[in-house]
Amino acid sequence: MIVVALGCEQVIAQYLADTARQAGKPAQIVSIQGEGGTVRATARVSRSPTSSGGGGAVERTWCPLSSLVLSVKCGGSDYTSASPRIRVGRVADRLVDLAARSSSRDREIMGAEHLLAARASTPAMAARLLRVVNRVEAEAMAFGLDIRGTQPSPGNIRGGLTTSRRNRLARRTKPASGRG
Repeated sequence: MIVVALGCEQVIAQYLADTARQAGKPAQIVSIQGEGGTVRATARVSRSPTSSGGGGAVERTWCPLSSLVLSVKCGGSDYTSASPRIRVGRVADRLVDLAARSSSRDREIMGAEHLLAARASTPAMAARLLRVVNRVEAEAMAFGLDIRGTQPSPGNIRGGLTTSRRNRLARRTKPASGRG
């Protein structure tokens, strides 16, 4: 397993790698910032896909795409982030079409959950997605937190980020009955 980290995120890459190692899986961390950028990090991963980070070489074995889970997390937003997000979405769509799975944190799909529910594999899965998002939001609101109001951040809005803002504004005008 290769944990690719930006280098400044709150998710601790070391924890993920250690958890994999405890499960008997070889793991290494590649930090984009530590490598000096995306191009260098990509080259490092490409050069050593079978390295276990000090535990010796690991023989590659083929596995079905149905065993792959692509897990994505927002690494931050700015005016340049739309293009990579579109590409990651297209990669996720293609992998799911080929039997893989994709996941994201529920907070990061808020405002677009109705779009994702419309694309769910079954009506039951769509209903489950909407229930989870509504439950998470209700729990946050019970503590006085406005999850939807935090995305995009005020700094991103000042910087010109509009996509998430449009989704949030469109969401506010949507009838309450459409919330699932």
